[in-house]
Amino acid sequence: MSDVAMVQGYPAVADIDTALTARGLEVIHENNMDDLHSDLKREKWAHTNFCDWAGNLGVFCPSPSTFNVVGGEYRFRGEVKTYTQGVAVNPTDNDTTYIWLKPDNTIGSAIDGTGWPATEHLPLAEIDVNSSGVITAVRDRRGRTMMDFDNALEPLRASLTAGNTVAIFTANAPCKMRILDAHSVARSADGGTWKVTNGTNDIIPAVTVTGTDKTINRAALIDDAYYEIAAGGSLSVVGDGANADVEVNISAMRVW
Repeated sequence: MSDVAMVQGYPAVADIDTALTARGLEVIHENNMDDLHSDLKREKWAHTNFCDWAGNLGVFCPSPSTFNVVGGEYRFRGEVKTYTQGVAVNPTDNDTTYIWLKPDNTIGSAIDGTGWPATEHLPLAEIDVNSSGVITAVRDRRGRTMMDFDNALEPLRASLTAGNTVAIFTANAPCKMRILDAHSVARSADGGTWKVTNGTNDIIPAVTVTGTDKTINRAALIDDAYYEIAAGGSLSVVGDGANADVEVNISAMRVW
């Protein structure tokens, strides 16, 4: 049988050798049949060692019917943490299982009828299990977090009429967030006040609206005891119940 050349536009073999050497990687030595198995293990170890960080929190199957999560370091809410690999888990048969890392540094999972949690989490993978309990597919979902570099959220808006209250989130905030600022644009000359709350406590105390149409009034204070909204939390703009006709715009950022 003749060899078939690889045709994907690879560099010259000498250039590949140079690149591998610069990265501390080796391939199996030519004509080394005496210690081929050991050389194969050394090659696998070198490549694994080189990209080991990429395997952190990866989901794998130690057996046809169980899954586990690779241990390693990760960054969560600005803190470097280390997850230690636990025991393998036997997922539910004939279903899709979602797997995630929880803020307490433990692994959570649920079938597709439950889905991903509404609370804060780092998605890791989805796995399919057939009716015999055999895992047939593993889909890596770590990129949903690892490739998300933008913490900014779309501005949150509330339109108040005659000082009514507008609930932006009612126990359903899509992620943990921090309130950074808020301002209002008057839509009448009625004046009044508005404030921002987490449903219980004031994040931004009452802001007085200038009694002139189109006037902008901005928050002067933000309470750092309450300015973080948990995933699944609440956020409301509370009017004075009588006067404020305003469009309130709230700036927030995602917090991991």
